[in-house]
Amino acid sequence: MDPPLTAVRQPFERLGAEAIELLLGIVGGEAAEPGRRVLAPTLTVRESAG
Repeated sequence: MDPPLTAVRQPFERLGAEAIELLLGIVGGEAAEPGRRVLAPTLTVRESAG
């Protein structure tokens, strides 16, 4: 594309790993931790961001 677009990349592999860990804990009888889990995205700034 012209100009190259700025993008935000989500950490999908880490997101999947967190989900599996949480699910395995629940299946194994552990109480799920209350609250949120925040995974930091990566911003790739390109020419479209001015």
